[in-house]
Amino acid sequence: MKTATNNSRSCNRSIQFILLVGLSGVFCACGSSSSSGPPPPPPPATEYLFTAANNSVGTYKIDTSTGALTYLSFAGNHQGFGIAANPGTTFLYADDEDNGGIDAFSIGASGALTAVSGSPFPMPSGWSVPYLDSLAIDPAGKFLYAPDFPSISGSPFAAGQGPQEALVHSSGKFLYVSDHNDPQGSISAFTIDASTGILAPISGSPFPVGASLPVAGLATDPSGKFLFVSVPYDNYIGAFTIDATTGVLTPVPGSPFTPGLNGRFPIIYSMAITPSGKYLYALGSLDASLYAFTIDPNSGVLTPIAGSPFNFPVTPFFSGLQVDPSGKFLYVGIETGSLGAMDIDETTGAVSLDSAQTTFAYGPTFAIIKSP
Repeated sequence: MKTATNNSRSCNRSIQFILLVGLSGVFCACGSSSSSGPPPPPPPATEYLFTAANNSVGTYKIDTSTGALTYLSFAGNHQGFGIAANPGTTFLYADDEDNGGIDAFSIGASGALTAVSGSPFPMPSGWSVPYLDSLAIDPAGKFLYAPDFPSISGSPFAAGQGPQEALVHSSGKFLYVSDHNDPQGSISAFTIDASTGILAPISGSPFPVGASLPVAGLATDPSGKFLFVSVPYDNYIGAFTIDATTGVLTPVPGSPFTPGLNGRFPIIYSMAITPSGKYLYALGSLDASLYAFTIDPNSGVLTPIAGSPFNFPVTPFFSGLQVDPSGKFLYVGIETGSLGAMDIDETTGAVSLDSAQTTFAYGPTFAIIKSP
């Protein structure tokens, strides 16, 4: 992926987080059926954060009470930033650009990663787009999509000028790709053949965002009704409704939305939406700020949250963020090689630096969180 300026090269990397909720185990009590008292509650599920860095994939254990991260181990991966887990979170994939392929790992019960036999799996034609930022897997776990990934019959599929981020719709029926180098700022949209994974352009694609500069990050709400796209150098967010039958995108009234800049120039690439679908967060790569919005559940209109933007006491040039499945914590990745946690007020959507991590713990730059 290429950026508009040299000093913002890493800003263009979308941090993506994958959160694994491990099996807590189910135990059958053996003995007299006349024993009294309810059985003890099962232990809480264990959560892991997997991160893709310059030379490895890292594993962190998450304290589900505080959001704090504990480093466990690194494994594989060379010069890759895209990362994705299958729906059952039994396998993890990361692009390996040094070796011209995709690294594949099995995920153990303790979060340990073990390379799958034959990994890395070579790209049929190598990487023609360096520094891939995004991998996307369909909900059935059958197909993996990446910019310039020619492995399915008919692939590669044309996806505008400079495809940057890929997102599979929650239905598994549609794929959306941001076109970073499109002078009109647009989103390529495809239907997905459920049997073959082959893509077919949706009528009207690519859909213009109304941007005069490149578009970047994509995010969709849990209901699958709305698609949001960041426009870094125009400093706003485009919003669309998604037709559940055709996948066609229609601009939300009032779109694009400007996040109350007040003289700021944030350069927003990454976005995250809470599991409730109530709040959207957008990361200012240049001004060390987090822009927060409420999402109207009927129209998709974005409204800034009181107190937004929220500032960070750290170096700017952030790279990405994601909300954990509980909706309690927001994880932030920083270009300088750090990960941090923010607390989310679930009533107001406001965020604050997690008391368990008043200083950001050292960690890899790029990461992704997913719940099984």
